Amino acid sequence: MKTKLHFLTFALLFAIGIQAQTVSVTSTLPSTIETGDALDFTVDYTTDSNNYNLIVRFYEDNGGTITRYGTDQSFKSIPSNTSGTEVLNINAPLVAASNYIARIFIENSTDYSKFYAADIPFTVTAKVVSVKDTYLFDTDGDLEGWDTGSIGAPNITATVAGGAMVINTGSGSWDVGYVEQTEYKLDPAMHTYLDITYKNLSKPNENNQIELDWITSGTTRSSRVIIPIETSGWNDPMDFTTVTYDLGANPEWAGADATYFRIYVSRAEGGPKSKDIEISSIVFNNPTLSTNNLSANIENVSIYPNPFTDSFSYKFNGDLSDSVSVELFSIVGKKINTNNTFNGNSGIVDTAQLNKGIYLVRISSGKVTETRKLIKK
Repeated sequence: MKTKLHFLTFALLFAIGIQAQTVSVTSTLPSTIETGDALDFTVDYTTDSNNYNLIVRFYEDNGGTITRYGTDQSFKSIPSNTSGTEVLNINAPLVAASNYIARIFIENSTDYSKFYAADIPFTVTAKVVSVKDTYLFDTDGDLEGWDTGSIGAPNITATVAGGAMVINTGSGSWDVGYVEQTEYKLDPAMHTYLDITYKNLSKPNENNQIELDWITSGTTRSSRVIIPIETSGWNDPMDFTTVTYDLGANPEWAGADATYFRIYVSRAEGGPKSKDIEISSIVFNNPTLSTNNLSANIENVSIYPNPFTDSFSYKFNGDLSDSVSVELFSIVGKKINTNNTFNGNSGIVDTAQLNKGIYLVRISSGKVTETRKLIKK
């Protein structure tokens, strides 16, 4: 839901050589807003010979005690001797249920004098969110609750096409952009591992890390976690690969509110470069059958294709004296089919009955056991 607030007039008038500043505002805010809602502001203005900045600031009203909430939510330069309209969008500014005041003002960019409109009180209620742990981006245009945001002002964009969320981090900025989950939350007791399958089209000196953080309680965000990622070569783009982070080992994850999870794209040398990173899946899972907790002998067996549609194949390197057992599990470790037993070092597993999603397959023969994560498209 987006909420619109229309500023009727920002007028700076001169009369008899005396400067008279007036700021008036008409609000169309509803009586309540949900946490995370975006706020739209349409501002009409007229300025005198001075330059001004248009600033939107929020305050929390705790039983009459007014305290500033966060940093300035919008900062737009307004040129002198100009009449015009600015359309501002503030994405998910309020993440705690409370009573608030929107305070809108113009500030002289030379002497910093401020001229305020009347305060606008409103209430934010907690949004009812569902738990969702798997994001496959298999519907073009559907970001599945992920939205873009920034610290600073990079022109970050995110779209879904061809089975992946494509993130472009903007250009020329040393600030940091991110995608943030604004519709769904997580369960820290269940979701203790994070797997991100990505293809980074950045070159080695460009975007080479992601960072993670989340709401621990109230409006407090966790410390940011830095995870190095692979980049494409100077001449050749990389294939999709998966990076895993053990959330359960982070002391700020246990008992966290686990909302507004963010994935930042950056580079160790500074701000992001304007390159695409494609994410084909984001999965929060239970480590019971995680491939990171099992001894994997990758050279022993090939499992392909991945992603698969109606079937996948396996092939062991070398002859086998024992039969082969194939078991399928959901991403949280629930067994979803009976054992399939095969003879020989290769076979095809029928998966036509499975829904689209992410699965764990465990293939065993004698003393060799392989567990891999597969995606059905």
